[in-house]
Amino acid sequence: MSFSAGSRFVVGINNGWFAGQYDHDLGYNQFSGLRLYDNQIPDPSLPDPSPTKPYISSNPGDLSSFFQAVQTPQKNLQVVRVWAFERFEALQFDNSGMVTGLDSEFLANLGKLLDSANANGIQIYLCLFDFWAIYGSAPQDIVNAGKTQDFVNLQNKWKEIIKSLFQDSTALGKFASNAVGTLINQIGSHPALFAIDIANEPECLMQKDTFVFSDIQNFIALCSGTIRSANPSVKISCGFMDSSTAKNNASALVQYMDFFDFHIYNTDGSLLPYSQSDYAGKPCIIGECGYPVGNVPYDQTQEVPVAQNFLSNACQLGYAGCLLWYVDYTNKDGILQKAKDFADTQPLIQATQQKKGCFIATAALGSELHPHVQLLREYRDNVLLKSPHRRQFEKILDLYYGFSPEIAESMKQHKHFGRVMKYMVVYPVVFSIKILVKIFGDSLK
Repeated sequence: MSFSAGSRFVVGINNGWFAGQYDHDLGYNQFSGLRLYDNQIPDPSLPDPSPTKPYISSNPGDLSSFFQAVQTPQKNLQVVRVWAFERFEALQFDNSGMVTGLDSEFLANLGKLLDSANANGIQIYLCLFDFWAIYGSAPQDIVNAGKTQDFVNLQNKWKEIIKSLFQDSTALGKFASNAVGTLINQIGSHPALFAIDIANEPECLMQKDTFVFSDIQNFIALCSGTIRSANPSVKISCGFMDSSTAKNNASALVQYMDFFDFHIYNTDGSLLPYSQSDYAGKPCIIGECGYPVGNVPYDQTQEVPVAQNFLSNACQLGYAGCLLWYVDYTNKDGILQKAKDFADTQPLIQATQQKKGCFIATAALGSELHPHVQLLREYRDNVLLKSPHRRQFEKILDLYYGFSPEIAESMKQHKHFGRVMKYMVVYPVVFSIKILVKIFGDSLK
């Protein structure tokens, strides 16, 4: 999928896990939080010898039902972000704590997930790790059951595993080869794989623990290298919890990632404009966004409008895509519908150097609100990009948006050239389109 200006803006949603079954939805988990609910919890320092059966293994029909429900009638919702190894799900460990491979049930269920997504015209943005659930206090029901110490013991094991993966070169190497390499060899060529998101908001490791950014960078580097060795065509990113992490470390990370990704939650859906220079020349998507769940006072009526604003602002300000978070919200159906409606507008990524203006807007009296510009935009969105030859038109538009800012700048600096372009190129194109619409009408679609 192209991220060039003029190509389709990526619209999607986040569905980290299925049916509320965090850490055991797709695969077995030898260190699942479900162990805490056993009458007699196994020794948390050792892998569980009989973990709970994965949810999808017993409910495979939920996959096709889910993707059918979230897709639009025109199949324009493009991406769903799903988590893979949350709290070490699917990873197989030996008694020394080293990763020896991936659970075969997980690989089978992941294959079913990708097939179901593909059948519905959706791609999967697969996030490897989420670290937030490793930290925090014991759930109240565990406290009420008198198992607080069991929680602390298991939590300490989770932290031990994380430290080994990030700070022990042997453990990290085995994870990369036995888990990441295995994963990419299995699914790297699947048409429904959008990209690999190496970690969900890894900054939490610095907030909650003693990690430093060099630990995170090293983890990203090794995972990225393993992915590219297994299948160079697989796209790679990392979902940072703040744009400043990506911007401040862009030059150090750019060699490992194909695009940047950050998450943002606020009460109005506002965003700073995208700039290529901020991200070392790479595209950037908004991988998660929405109304802040913990906001005080909480106004559930703003959940849907904020989601709409994030989609609109991300598209207009030059980002390559926007994936809404929706599962935790009161108005989750309304948020999902906003994503679907926006996807069906088939928006395009704007030219990255917006301050220069675009070729058409500059040539047509210097305003994007000029009626001729509106006509051209509507013809692009409603005719060219809904025709059977949409992909060919997208390639042409990619090329157009690549060189148009430079032409627009030249038109501003050289008034005679601007007038030539307006009367010899823009007006003839506009009048030709008006004639075609008048003659053929909707049949052009």
